[in-house]
Amino acid sequence: MSELQKNPAVPVGDPSAPPADAPSGNWQSFVAAAQFLTRVPLRRSSHVAGAALRKSPIFFPLVGTLIGLSTAGVVALGGLFWPAWLAVSLGLAFEARLTGALHEDALADFCDAFGGGWTREQTLEILKDSRIGSYGAVALILGILLRAGAMIFLASQYGFWTWGAAIVAAATASRWIAVLAMVCVAPVSHRESLARDVGARLGMRDLLIAGLWGLPGVLPFAIISPLHAAASCLVVAPLVWWLLQGIERRLGGITGDCLGFLTFVSQVAILLVAAAQLDFWKALP
Repeated sequence: MSELQKNPAVPVGDPSAPPADAPSGNWQSFVAAAQFLTRVPLRRSSHVAGAALRKSPIFFPLVGTLIGLSTAGVVALGGLFWPAWLAVSLGLAFEARLTGALHEDALADFCDAFGGGWTREQTLEILKDSRIGSYGAVALILGILLRAGAMIFLASQYGFWTWGAAIVAAATASRWIAVLAMVCVAPVSHRESLARDVGARLGMRDLLIAGLWGLPGVLPFAIISPLHAAASCLVVAPLVWWLLQGIERRLGGITGDCLGFLTFVSQVAILLVAAAQLDFWKALP
């Protein structure tokens, strides 16, 4: 199932031909990005201007920051009444409702397709299927467990500013990685998706602007935990490069499910690095 079909708030159609009364500008681009990544009803109109839709990915990191702040806030509030594991569970449940489990759905679809498909045609056909198979179910369970486990460890071992910064940074950086993927890999042709309608028009300037919008979301993590922030870059960069190479070899391009998969995996990777004991050398004699 394409990502546009998963989110009815984002209209399907040619973004270069918007209705005459559809407004544009930075605000409308932000609204388009928020409509795609969340279920927040920021506007009543069912149409998004073509220019705003094309520009919307530069606001993905900013929307990711807001999602991360919301999740961290729910975890912090839950921590006032319950243990860390239950507070994190509430935070993840809230985020799943907020985003419509967009990236979790992409994770399951991607793993089903790349695990069960042997050819490009088989892989693309499975990606269209909304049903979850064995590969997708296992990936979804393990992915949520890894993410929850990292967050529980962070919330139980560190203060709010430390683990909150890590959650927000992971949410922000992972959405920027989706923009990076759209810039680096061409979309799969003849397939209805944001990767085709928007990704083909993105360039390095858009990637830089997206990074600037995401900077407030990752800077606190870099300041509070510079070692973990640097390690995150060293881990995520080759991981994303390897995944993009595999996706391009198999499909000859990228789809919305691939973008969602990369977002989820990079978010989990950052949280795992944030929870890692990188100061182990202090225990050496």
